[in-house]
This record gives sequence, C-alpha cells and structure tokens, in this order.
Amino acid sequence: MIPFNVPPYVGTELDHLTEAIRARKICGDGEFTRRCSRWMEEKFGAEKVLLTTSGTAALDMALLLCDLRPEDEVILPSYTFSSTANSVILGGGKPVFVDVRPDTMNIDENKLEAAITERTRAIVAVHYAGVACEMDAISAVAEKYGLRVIEDAAQGVMAKYKGRYLGTLGDFGCYSFHETKNYSMGEGGAIVINDPAFIERAKILREKGTNRSKFFRGAGGQVHLGGFRGQFPAQRTERGLSVGPVGTGGGDQRGPPAQLERILLHPEAPGRSGAYRTALCSGGMCA
Repeated sequence: MIPFNVPPYVGTELDHLTEAIRARKICGDGEFTRRCSRWMEEKFGAEKVLLTTSGTAALDMALLLCDLRPEDEVILPSYTFSSTANSVILGGGKPVFVDVRPDTMNIDENKLEAAITERTRAIVAVHYAGVACEMDAISAVAEKYGLRVIEDAAQGVMAKYKGRYLGTLGDFGCYSFHETKNYSMGEGGAIVINDPAFIERAKILREKGTNRSKFFRGAGGQVHLGGFRGQFPAQRTERGLSVGPVGTGGGDQRGPPAQLERILLHPEAPGRSGAYRTALCSGGMCA
C-alpha cells in the first residue's frame, strides 16, 4: 500500500531532543522555539512569528484577533479543511463560502465582491496544496472594503507568490507542521503577524490571556491574568521546603543536591491525599 505521507527526518532529531531534556525545558518557548521563530522571521521577512500547537490554533488566534462580533461575516473558500470554518465560528463570526477555481482549487477571486455585505469583516485565503491564491486581486478587494486578510498557508510553508513568501501577504498567516505537511514536527503550527499593532495582543492570546512572556523577559513587574495579578500558590515539600510566589523572593527555593523532591502543592487534609510535583534538585537548586 502506498502511504499517504512519509514524515521527513534529517538525522539530528534525537540529538536535539536530548539537548532539550538536558536543559530541563521540554515545554514550549525554550531555546528551540526561539531559534525556529527567529529563523522564520528572518527567512520570510515577517514582523513576528509565534509557534503554536497546531495550524488550527494559529487560525483560531488569527480570527480572534479580528475582533468579530455576532453576525459578522468571514469569506472563505467552499473547498477547505474544517478548521478554517471552525475558527471563524470560534472567533464569533459567520462563515460565508465562495466557490473555488477549478484550475487551482483556491478561492475564486472574481467571485469575492458578490459575497461581500455590510457585515463582512475578513477574507480567509486558503493556499490549497501550497499553490498560491491570486493575492493581488484578493488584497485589492480587501483594501477597497476595509477587510482583514488571513492566509491559511497550512500547506504553503516556503512557497511564494510573486517573490514573497505565503503567509506574509495578508494581515495574518497560518502555518501547519502536522505530520502530513511538507514541514513536520508531528503536531504544531505558527502564526505570522504582519501588522505590528497586533503583536502584543497575539502574545497574550497565545499565553492563555496572560502577559507572562513579558513578565519572564523582565519587562513587567507582575504576571497579569484577565486584568488581575497572577498569584502563584505557596508550595511545600514533604521535608518542609518552602517555595514562595515566583518573583517575590519569598520562600527558600533551594533543595538538597542530586535528589528528587516531591513538592506538595497544597496541605493534606484528613482522609485526602494531595497532588505532588516532582522536581529534580541538583547543585543546590530545584528544577
């Protein structure tokens, strides 16, 4: 049987995994996240690239950044993956489907204006199979009616339109690194922010409504969550190790070297067992 796809490997994957594990940073926003985002920004000439957990998550973010209101309409091609329409609905809008061209299977730019109403707010241009939509025509219509343009370039990483990389031509670009795509990380994606005015809002959306990335960069005094201060619960180990709120200087965050500590998140009550966090302590510090 011919496989649907064969994920590409270049031979350095295991070394990089080992490097991440040794750095004790196996979640996002570590060194490899920074390298990847920076590389794409430089390669594509993008204002900002934020890695996401999927191409769908990138689309979700792009539509949320459009500030759609009930009954606002978003134009998209009639032939696309379900995520394109789902993201419109999640963002609070109403999908309006426009037929595709038979030669490219992309949205027919000549049928856009007929679908525009006073409630239209955005156009999603899906570059099917990495083949570029007619972006000049789409951008002209969007500019004429004051609409946002979102590029669904899930299959178009590294592809170009008239010398410019797909994903950098609209207000937002969305990439997918799913196993079936031409560049794969198993599951993953990226959102390209081409308007600097949206960068900080995009970071907050990506951080689940907090500004913690700014906090960890040292640019803010506190982590904010929905307008309120993010508070870190006091933690205590079975040995009585006190860990205060991050950034406050409270608590003794040191642990015995070369040991695994089980940090109790909350005091135990009679008849109940608490949840523990396992922390690797080495060199006098707990990770």
